[in-house]
Amino acid sequence: MKKKIVLIDDKEEILIGLKILISREGFEVSTASGYDEAIKQMARTDFDLVLTDFELEDNTGIDILREVKRRGPDCPVILFSGSLNYAVEFEAKRMGAYAYLTKPVKLETLLYTIRTALHHKRVLQEVGTTECQSSRTTRWKC
Repeated sequence: MKKKIVLIDDKEEILIGLKILISREGFEVSTASGYDEAIKQMARTDFDLVLTDFELEDNTGIDILREVKRRGPDCPVILFSGSLNYAVEFEAKRMGAYAYLTKPVKLETLLYTIRTALHHKRVLQEVGTTECQSSRTTRWKC
């Protein structure tokens, strides 16, 4: 079964381009042009991964992240932004973002990050937990 990804960006050309490229890799990709549309789609469909731009016209990627984690903490969220902002990246990861990528993102990097996030989610589900159970520090943010 294809993994379901919701792609959120307020720029139509990015939505169309990324949807085509990611779909070619065997994923089922839905798109949303903003926060409200994304929340409605997430209420109807259980997505395996959320991929969102940080800067949206009607909200931010942090707001998307907050809502996704409220609904289901095991759904990986990947944020991408046109500018590198360490404070935003730190806050996003603190809140549970799987990754924060800076545009332009190489397709190989994006696909690797998507696959790794989905693999990480699957491993956590297989062991029956959504929290890291290690006493040592890990590089994964659960």
